[in-house]
Amino acid sequence: MKVAIIQCPVWGVADPPLALAQLAGCLWHANIEFKVFDLNIALWAEAPSSRKTDWAWEHWASWNDAVWARNFCEEHSAELDRFAAKIAACEPDVALFSVHAGAQNSSLDMAERLRGISPRLGIVMGGEYFSDFEETAAAALGPGGLPDVVVSGAGEDVVVKLLGLMGATRRWMALPGVWVRNGNGWNRGPRPVPFTFDLDLSPPLDFSGFPNVLAYENPVQMPMSSSRGCPWSCRFCSSRSYWPRYSFKSGDRIFGDVARALSHQPAWRHVAFYDIVANGRPETLKRFAELSMEHGLSQAGMTWSMNAVVRPEMEPGLLDIMSRSGCKEIVYGIESASPALLDFMGRPPYTPSLAERVIKDTRMSGINAWASMIVGHPQESPSEFQATMKWLEALRGSLSGVVANPYVLEAAARKVSPSGAPGADATTVAGRIETLRNWCGAREIPIKERVFSLPPQEVAVI
Repeated sequence: MKVAIIQCPVWGVADPPLALAQLAGCLWHANIEFKVFDLNIALWAEAPSSRKTDWAWEHWASWNDAVWARNFCEEHSAELDRFAAKIAACEPDVALFSVHAGAQNSSLDMAERLRGISPRLGIVMGGEYFSDFEETAAAALGPGGLPDVVVSGAGEDVVVKLLGLMGATRRWMALPGVWVRNGNGWNRGPRPVPFTFDLDLSPPLDFSGFPNVLAYENPVQMPMSSSRGCPWSCRFCSSRSYWPRYSFKSGDRIFGDVARALSHQPAWRHVAFYDIVANGRPETLKRFAELSMEHGLSQAGMTWSMNAVVRPEMEPGLLDIMSRSGCKEIVYGIESASPALLDFMGRPPYTPSLAERVIKDTRMSGINAWASMIVGHPQESPSEFQATMKWLEALRGSLSGVVANPYVLEAAARKVSPSGAPGADATTVAGRIETLRNWCGAREIPIKERVFSLPPQEVAVI
């Protein structure tokens, strides 16, 4: 059996898609022949400079707009046809699409192009976009016949079994978490088993199939993960829908993954950990840092960065080891300086004073410290927003930057909060963002902005 692993156009071209490397590692481990096709970077590389901004992370909402995405695919139809022909020329038996939110429209477009060339090609889709795949979502895909199979939830182990059974029986099996198209309907397998796999036993990431890492926007950056999921269950975060449990790698395994990836792509000089929370187990960070110094990676100029939460273990001793091993940046999910709002969000217990101490210690150790803030949460009162601004002011000498995450609520979500106060509307959110933007500008502190919609599970409790 031959498999084409495909990433279709979507926002983000900084570095190779981590999901494709994970799938490639699993198929390699199972002795399944495969070829990687990152159509996203291929199309971005050919786009004129005036259109490259379409791939900026700030434009993620456009990619989720079916009309915008359809127009995009039509505009690039000739290039997409050429990519489809290139995939088909390899004569794969199965096209395996990795789909996260934003890639669903271009993935269905490419699936149709491939089916037009190779009518017998099996089309399988999975990934974060399909994590909550239920009857309503299945119906939304329509009766067009694509894809043939949807894998919901953690998919690597299931995909390997699915492909193995397909090769042996020539038919798709509705395994746990797998939906198989049956005419205009679907045969649904049992619910997916929650992911509890020991990540130290998982197949290593495989970047060897990526044709040219130098083509990416940041050619020296290696994508990496040290865990899956998050130890906490914050109400504003959707990660629990696709990683309901937290799993993590040991420091030895993290170092092994980094070293192996470097053996394939020696041009990489920076490791970007894309974990939701990379310090879920601080002891693994310490071990990874120690091994990086012991084996000379930090001395050779290798650097790394991560996302993290505030916790007492982020103390000067650990931060000093991390800094000396090459850690250059930590983005802390602070969200707010209001204890009441943090409690409502379901954030892990920490006080604004602890957050202040951790950020100052981080900067003192030589690591850039960013604060990621949620602005305009429907429970955020004017006084709570002002308390957050006051907290930021106290840290103006320690902050390396601010990530502003404004909530823009749909009309149906503008309900009253449990305290009876009205939820923040778009005008209020815009005003608070402008205040934060002006504050950063006056102090020459970098700011990144991104718009989020309120998750359905949180709308219900407002």
